[in-house]
Amino acid sequence: MGVSTDMDEQMWINALEEEQMDWQQVLDNSSISELYNITYIPMIYLINADGVIIDKGLHGESMRKRIEELYK
Repeated sequence: MGVSTDMDEQMWINALEEEQMDWQQVLDNSSISELYNITYIPMIYLINADGVIIDKGLHGESMRKRIEELYK
């Protein structure tokens, strides 16, 4: 899921159309960032099938390695 903190909804919609990201996208107009303590962008969370956060803040190689560990 992608959570955008854009202030201009139309610019966000335009970016969605241009980027064609194939995962769920939401606009943070109800304090999602506060609820999940998102303090920087991009903030990445790995969430299991039960909806439990199993890791966060991973990027690049560390994210790839963690996902490989989970799928072994």
